[in-house]
Amino acid sequence: MAATAPSLIPKKKNSQSLLVVGVLLLAVAGAGFWFYRSKLTSLEPSASTSGRPAENSAVEAVTLDPFLANLSGGEGYVKVTITLSVHKTGSSVDVAKAKAADASAALLQSAIVRDTILGDLETQSAAVLFTAEGKTALKKTLKADLTEKVPGLALDNLYFTDFLVQQ
Repeated sequence: MAATAPSLIPKKKNSQSLLVVGVLLLAVAGAGFWFYRSKLTSLEPSASTSGRPAENSAVEAVTLDPFLANLSGGEGYVKVTITLSVHKTGSSVDVAKAKAADASAALLQSAIVRDTILGDLETQSAAVLFTAEGKTALKKTLKADLTEKVPGLALDNLYFTDFLVQQ
């Protein structure tokens, strides 16, 4: 009975294979971190062409709920989803946070934005909106009206993410 069962004796692990696995795991983790970091910095907003410093600015994309409006003259309707690119400086970010706390001010601003867009959409005709020039003119009109009627909105750009015209 001097012999022991082979399952009771612990086997020696090869320390070199553990070292290689550890180094490989560190290399994969480092490569993943580098990839994530490079993608993150490429998505950060840089200084705009107007000379504003990047550290004092932020660009936020706000996608609005879809708009459905009748076209002028009863020609049909238009369904549009719009994304606003809003530029916020450091001071306006603080103002925006303060306004977000006040739900009635946020609701009022949302109502003004939606009313302005719907009003501009209802003045359009289907024939104009079918052309690229018509869509570009509508963008310019919307940008001008939103900038005028919503004082705290620093609108950089406006994008149509969904556009449907039915005659």
